[in-house]
Amino acid sequence: MRLFLISALAFVFGACGSESPDKAEVVDEIQNEVDSWEISDVEMESAFEAEEGYVDLDISELQAYCDTMVDLIPEEIMNQYYGHGDEEGEGNETMELQETMLEDGYTELVLINDNIADESIRARKVVMELRKNGDSWKVISIKQNWQCWSGRGHENWGVEDCL
Repeated sequence: MRLFLISALAFVFGACGSESPDKAEVVDEIQNEVDSWEISDVEMESAFEAEEGYVDLDISELQAYCDTMVDLIPEEIMNQYYGHGDEEGEGNETMELQETMLEDGYTELVLINDNIADESIRARKVVMELRKNGDSWKVISIKQNWQCWSGRGHENWGVEDCL
């Protein structure tokens, strides 16, 4: 970045006419000026990289269900928790489920229910972490957050109330 800036400024000063100083002198001057700048190495977080807030949810009822069932698949566990199943959503409501095997052997499910027929909440995200325990599953955690409709609160994923 610095090299580009130095080269660009040298080109501009060099193109200003024959009265300007020698190009090498200009480059040295610019280099000295740039070297004197205090440039912070702080990395700016974009809205997409910011840590999302979540609300932790009670897992006891879902774990009791999992303890009585064998040969479940993770999708069935999420369906038992979230309960939308095969119901037809209103309007343009969508449900997207992503399953990821984590490095520690756990399974993470992320369900996004978007365009919810609600006047305040536009979308809800549920994140569930599971671990296979023999023929059954152990629920490690469930957390959620949401997005509000435009004009009804935060439009990024968060846990603040929607209006």
